Amino acid sequence: MKLLRLREGPAWLVWVLYAALVVTLMAGAPNARSVAAGYFDTAEAWWSAERDIYTAGIAGYLYPPQSLYLFTPFTWFPSDIGHALWRLFGLALLAVGLRRAAAHLPGERGGEMFALATLLVISASIGATKTGQSNLHLAGCMLLAASALASARWWPATLWLGLGLFMKPLAVVPILLASWIYRPAVMARFAPFLLGFLLLPFAHPDTAYASTQYAASMTKIARASQPGDKVYADLVGLLRTVGIDLMQAARSVLGAVAAIATLWLSMRGTRRGRGPILLMALAASYLMLCNPRTETNSYVILVPYVAFAAGVAWLVRDRRGWAVVGVVACVLLGCDNYGRGLHEATNPWLKPLIALLFTGVLVRMALRAPEGDGS
Repeated sequence: MKLLRLREGPAWLVWVLYAALVVTLMAGAPNARSVAAGYFDTAEAWWSAERDIYTAGIAGYLYPPQSLYLFTPFTWFPSDIGHALWRLFGLALLAVGLRRAAAHLPGERGGEMFALATLLVISASIGATKTGQSNLHLAGCMLLAASALASARWWPATLWLGLGLFMKPLAVVPILLASWIYRPAVMARFAPFLLGFLLLPFAHPDTAYASTQYAASMTKIARASQPGDKVYADLVGLLRTVGIDLMQAARSVLGAVAAIATLWLSMRGTRRGRGPILLMALAASYLMLCNPRTETNSYVILVPYVAFAAGVAWLVRDRRGWAVVGVVACVLLGCDNYGRGLHEATNPWLKPLIALLFTGVLVRMALRAPEGDGS
């Protein structure tokens, strides 16, 4: 079909135009509905050492102090420039990650895969881009790590996995999967990085303040992982929609079983000739369904893999029915950007439902033998 005679060049132009729009919006109102404003304010508070940066309850700053070292350089600019640069950083990670990961998909049609994925991913990225949520950046890091792992470039893979950990603690899931499955190559390289990461807060000039905040961060993250009755766009939110309300103990058991299944499927898929992109897709699905604080904009982490599945189905397998299903799924993963009414009608059940169905596709991929292409 002529519609799918997509080219890499125009796809990059789409990203450039998207980035230009982001810069324009930031120039007008850099702090409007901005999660990034909280990152930057907390970074400034960290260096001033004048107040506690972690508060009681499940709200407030939820990341470890190491992340503040990443956010700090963006506070050195005027507010609108710093906010724009942060979002451009995330878009660059996502766009380059898409292109590099697309090169490892079956069929050797990386440029076309990237072009199609660009069209399918952008709508689901708008929420995270608009607010400056670091889910955008983590999505890019996971794609770049997948590409590096697929090329057996162990140090770059460690770099991208490590950068993801600075973005969000959720990065621990792909890190653990990659470290175990690609041991000892990744595990040996990640160990010194992890040591440096754990010690980094003590680079603060006031080590007593840093120690206090470091300890408080652990309490905060543990508390935030149990949001209680607040509804999020995860498996628990989906089940609540149909009248099933799991107790906290049941949620913990379900999460543990899902974690073990994700590791087993990743190992099984790797043995059957499938690789890091499947691993990252499984990690993304697990995070969407089992992270107790999955927000609607978190699905920017999952949508690249749904887009890749649609691209392989259409451009390589010639299974256009399944491809259309994948395209529709990608469009629906951006539903929170199509109007408040649609968002309220589909939250919190639609996105986790798509993630659950896509997990079924990933399970099938991990269990069946490859079709001679190492996909």
